[in-house]
Amino acid sequence: MPYGDTRDTAAFFRITNSGDADDRLVRVESPGVGGEVTLGRHRTTGAGAAYRDPVDSAAVPAHGSLTMSPHGLDVILRAGARWELGDPVPFTLHFRRSGPVRVEAIVVSPGDVRASP
Repeated sequence: MPYGDTRDTAAFFRITNSGDADDRLVRVESPGVGGEVTLGRHRTTGAGAAYRDPVDSAAVPAHGSLTMSPHGLDVILRAGARWELGDPVPFTLHFRRSGPVRVEAIVVSPGDVRASP
C-alpha cells in the first residue's frame, strides 16, 4: 500500500536464475496498476535526502538471484484505487534471455516487506 497521501508505491521481487547463463530483467508490466511501471533504485544524496533513480535493466546472474528491497532496486508503480491488504496484484517480468514470467505480488502495509518463501 502507498504511504501518506500519494498513490505511488513499490513492489519487490526475489528472482532466482537456475540457468547456466546470466540474464537481465528488462521490463515489468502489470494490468492491475494505473499508469507506468518502472524499475528504479533507491539512492541518497550526501546530505541524506532520498530519491529514486530510474534503471533500464537489472542483472540476474547465472545460478544466482536478484533481491529487490526498499533500500535498493524496486518496481515503482501507482497503486490501484481499490487495493486492499492481502490483494494479489499480477505482474509480468520480462527478461532478455528467458522471456516473460508471470508472477503475483501481495499488497501489504507500508514497511511490512516480508520475503516470501
